[in-house]
Amino acid sequence: MCGRLNLIDAPMYAFFAKYLNLPIQIETAFNVTPTESVWTLISNQGVFEAMTMRWWLVPNWSQGPQNKFSMFNARAETVKTSKAYAQPFKRQRCVIPVAGYFEWRDVGGKRQPFKICRDDGEVLLFGGLWDQWHGPEGTIISCTIITTEAPASMQPFHHRAPLMLNDTELTEWLDQRSAGASLDRLLAPSVPYALSIQDVDAKVNYARNKSESAQQAVGDASHIAVLARPR
Repeated sequence: MCGRLNLIDAPMYAFFAKYLNLPIQIETAFNVTPTESVWTLISNQGVFEAMTMRWWLVPNWSQGPQNKFSMFNARAETVKTSKAYAQPFKRQRCVIPVAGYFEWRDVGGKRQPFKICRDDGEVLLFGGLWDQWHGPEGTIISCTIITTEAPASMQPFHHRAPLMLNDTELTEWLDQRSAGASLDRLLAPSVPYALSIQDVDAKVNYARNKSESAQQAVGDASHIAVLARPR
């Protein structure tokens, strides 16, 4: 699962500056939840573009937004065969940069949140898919974050993890010509950069609490070393 995100302006601005010719305006957003907007990077005929999208995929063939099925995450194991994800996986892959994300574990019957981010303060790069739905009230451009089985070093914290990419893998992931074994390799679990895992105040459990002050650190952080993806 990957169900809450932080989007912080400075590292995200630095990320997009590497790929775009023109600067973009980014606003910091804490505790972002599914159906809210996230920033994405796509490749349009070899040209990188930044877009905001609804974080909960709405397939182009569907009747529109719904909450019957959770579509803010897509499992890597079935992404090539799922009716909702198979076509976007072929040609509509995106990267979703985030400053960090949250998970939870059970502590004495209570949900203890923890935040996962990069040790170096740069953005995490999540592999995702996007689609475009057209309805009577307009067009919805939406996305989903792919998740994999957690790498061994992260399994003590959670059994799933977002599909994380490094800068080199980002280019391959967004290249519309990538296919077959190339994409299969990118779907494998990895930790492409050192991570910090930090318990935070339970106030962040409330989706409406968007304050940075609600994310106070609790205790000491754990650290996860880089685990390269098999070649």
